[in-house]
Amino acid sequence: MGEESIIRPPALKNPPNTTSVDSSGTRIVVADGFPNFTPGAFYLFDNTGAKLATHVTTDMNWPIQISADGSGIVGGSDTNTLSFFTP
Repeated sequence: MGEESIIRPPALKNPPNTTSVDSSGTRIVVADGFPNFTPGAFYLFDNTGAKLATHVTTDMNWPIQISADGSGIVGGSDTNTLSFFTP
């Protein structure tokens, strides 16, 4: 493995449940929320930790993936819904 790079984005409201990064390593997505039945969010950061976008949800979130080219983001929530975003 190469050298470790630690990114310290602005504090999330909750611990991150899952993350994903595009193939260029420039966009990072995070899903958070805890416990059940409390609001969570999906976040988009750049590779310096700057927050680019936030989408608040009504319940905690688990899976999130960003496409290889960074053009699409999909995440799932404990409300049994999927959300699709374009950066």
